[in-house]
Amino acid sequence: VAAADKCGTSDVFCDVYMEGNPKRIKTTKVIDNTLMPVWDHRLSFPRPEAAADGSVNAIIELYDKDWFGREFLGYASVDLSEVPA
Repeated sequence: VAAADKCGTSDVFCDVYMEGNPKRIKTTKVIDNTLMPVWDHRLSFPRPEAAADGSVNAIIELYDKDWFGREFLGYASVDLSEVPA
């Protein structure tokens, strides 16, 4: 993770969405003062309908928490179509 704070680390958390749906499924807890956050968290939710190409993607957006908001750090798209239901 990129260092977003002046001290050389970030206070990292994630928002999780399903592709094509703007409603957030989950916000993780904040991991303070790190560049290598580990949540070790299991997330359960109803499997959405697959897209026309058969994909079912979870979007994980990574942020740095600041006193007055948050700073976008990046995102990942995870294909869930081959994960057992």
